[in-house]
Amino acid sequence: MRKSNNPKGRPRSKTILTQDDKDAILCLAAMNCTKEGIRQYLGLSNDAFYRVLLKEVDTQAILQKGYALRNCLIRMKQMEVAMNGNVQMLIHLGKSELGQTYNKHQIASILSNNTISMDSTTLQKIARTIIKNDCL
Repeated sequence: MRKSNNPKGRPRSKTILTQDDKDAILCLAAMNCTKEGIRQYLGLSNDAFYRVLLKEVDTQAILQKGYALRNCLIRMKQMEVAMNGNVQMLIHLGKSELGQTYNKHQIASILSNNTISMDSTTLQKIARTIIKNDCL
């Protein structure tokens, strides 16, 4: 088929995202919205949305930054729950973050002990001390 110099039909509209749209992408990604949900919120067609994502590097970066922010918020909440004495969360974080393994006897021993809970100021002081010692 030969390409014509005079194409028929309406040309594609240029999709330009405003700063408000980009802020919305960041917030929605941080709230764990899917790309489909973000696309629907912005009112874009599937083609227009993915064309914007593929062509505009800053939009891709904003989306990735939103998902990274979501991951940080989840980790912070996990640490908060663990530091409030939730043994299951401590075990989960120990396994996933520190590579620790436990057998059933060790877990039973941990669960039978009384838990210690710390207030947030004490925890912050401990964290600052650890960071200072590791960064020096």
